[in-house]
Amino acid sequence: EIVKALIEKYPYEEGSDQFHYLLINHYIDEEDYEQATLESDLFLTTYPGSQWAPTVQFQKGAAQLATHQGVPYDPTPLNDARKSFQDYLENNPNGDRTQEAKERLSEIDEKRAQKDFEVADFYRRTGHPDSARVYFEMVMRRYPNTSWSQRAQAELEALK
Repeated sequence: EIVKALIEKYPYEEGSDQFHYLLINHYIDEEDYEQATLESDLFLTTYPGSQWAPTVQFQKGAAQLATHQGVPYDPTPLNDARKSFQDYLENNPNGDRTQEAKERLSEIDEKRAQKDFEVADFYRRTGHPDSARVYFEMVMRRYPNTSWSQRAQAELEALK
């Protein structure tokens, strides 16, 4: 709380960005991912040119991903995390965590594809083949590089 108050009072002093970075890490260590995300947004707005900015951008995506409760739940954290990792890759194409960001994007796409696949499967099981077909096709179109795309294609074949 003291560090946060000092950063708020003296945001542009030498080392303020490093202290803000350490504050974000504290929230992550405490698994307070929502606060870590809020502080990351503030950091990236206040210190866009900081040496810590790429790491904070990555951590923001990781914190957002950590708030996702699972496939049956609200996909907003997945969508937010996806945007953060895409921003990281766009701003840091040769960054230290580029490969890890790409892996996280693939993980997110797998989860998003699973959610849409499960919607399609629900429609199939409840006797709505046209609706199921729309969702299975959407999985294949939006997430072609996922395991769910192959499963969706098999289900489409079975619906014919």
